[in-house]
Amino acid sequence: MNIIEKYGNDIIESLVNAIPLIQSILHMDSMFAVADKEKFIYYLPGKIIDAKVSPGVPIPHESGLYKCQQTGEKISLNLPKEVYGIPTKTCSIPIKDKSGSIIGAFSLGLSIDTQQTLHESAQTIAATAEEITAGMEELSSSAVQLARDLDLLQKSGENIVVEIEKTSEILQFVNQVATSSNLLGLNAAIEAARAGEQGRGFTVVAKEIRKMADNSSKSVKDIKEILQSIQNDISNMVKTLLDTAQLGENQASVTEEIAASMQQLTTITVEIERIAGII
Repeated sequence: MNIIEKYGNDIIESLVNAIPLIQSILHMDSMFAVADKEKFIYYLPGKIIDAKVSPGVPIPHESGLYKCQQTGEKISLNLPKEVYGIPTKTCSIPIKDKSGSIIGAFSLGLSIDTQQTLHESAQTIAATAEEITAGMEELSSSAVQLARDLDLLQKSGENIVVEIEKTSEILQFVNQVATSSNLLGLNAAIEAARAGEQGRGFTVVAKEIRKMADNSSKSVKDIKEILQSIQNDISNMVKTLLDTAQLGENQASVTEEIAASMQQLTTITVEIERIAGII
């Protein structure tokens, strides 16, 4: 047998006397109401929360006070701020006499403005965390792909350096041919001079051979300088790619850590929502 059933109507008077004390203990703004089966018989508003009712006013049929008397069960309602100015949670229970008959109802209204703020903040944080996590995952994936692409570019650069070195060998061969041709042209010129008038035509050929050899040597030198410049540029590019690839790997690692932290933040927001529900 509970206290309501034991004391019947006396509980109403005791409850009314105790309500101001209960309100002073609660750390949240609160309002209280006591009613018989038809009308309010006591009402205590909060500092902000106020249903603006008075003793003698009929109980609204949509109220928890009315519904709990109809069902005989506790009725809890979450009301938006449009009802009483701030978000409110009401809890209404029937009052029974010692025979078990319902003789009235008691209702407590609590401000859940803080709870609502916590809930909305938790939802905002959770949504933001999900967006950031998705962004971090995409960034991490991009960083990994970037590292792979840079690795391919690095290998391509190294292959080009190898090919340039092969080209240098070919140029060295051409230079040797040019030197030999120059020497051959010189010998031909000497022999043409010895031949006198008969070797005049051969002298022209010898000059052209030497001229071609000189031009070839100069071209080989120019090409070697160009290739050396290209090789230096590619070497610098490979070094930059190596550094960038390392940055990409570091970026992927950092984004994974951030994603893990955001996942932890999401877990925390779930706990905040749980606490908000308890409050």
